Parts: sequence; C-alpha cells; structure tokens
Amino acid sequence: MEEKQNNTLQPVTPKKVKEELSKSHGANQMVYNIISEGLKEDIESGKKYTIEEVAKHNKATDAWVIYKNKVYDVTYYLKFHPGGEEILLERAGSDVTDLVFMYHSWVNVEKILENTYLGDLVE
Repeated sequence: MEEKQNNTLQPVTPKKVKEELSKSHGANQMVYNIISEGLKEDIESGKKYTIEEVAKHNKATDAWVIYKNKVYDVTYYLKFHPGGEEILLERAGSDVTDLVFMYHSWVNVEKILENTYLGDLVE
C-alpha cells in the first residue's frame, strides 16, 4: 500500500536551514544561495575581527575566511564549493582574496556569501 506524501508547507527556521545546508545538493551554487537565505537570522554581522580571531575558525565544523577585508562564515558553504570541500577547508581561518582573484576572478563571491557575512577585518 502506498503511503500518502505530506505536501504541507513547513516554516523555514535556522535549524531547518542548517539541516538542508549540511547536505551536499551536488555543489549547486544556486541551491546554496537560496537555502542560505535563512542564515541571515542566525548571523550577527557588523562586528570587527582580527586576523588572530579569524584564524581560530579553521575546522570543517567552524570555518571562516577573509575576502576583501570582510569576514565570512563558510562552514555551510564547504559542501557547495565546486572545487570541493578540502581545497576551501585548507584555507579556512585565512585570507582567500588572492586565491579567489587567481582562480575565480569572474565569480561574485560577495553575492554567494552575502548571507554569511560576519563583519569586517581590523588590523
């Protein structure tokens, strides 16, 4: 006997967003951008961070990067990175600006990571 599917809409919560983002979805950038919308509520942006603070966030479960002197939490983006998690994780906790210009000069990184912006880098 076939079970009925539940087609009711469910509210989007930060917990549900994180559950969806923990799945790969085939490294689809558009899917990541749509799903990551829910992270805005969970991110407190506008703070100031030092290089030393960012460097502490270098694990798969807590990965931050610096891009153009802005700090982003890329933890949930790792699985969506087209080049693979490992390559981005190698640079977690550091400045990726030069690498992005070298390998992805055509990519709008600010747009992809806009929902995970944490704040600015201070020296």
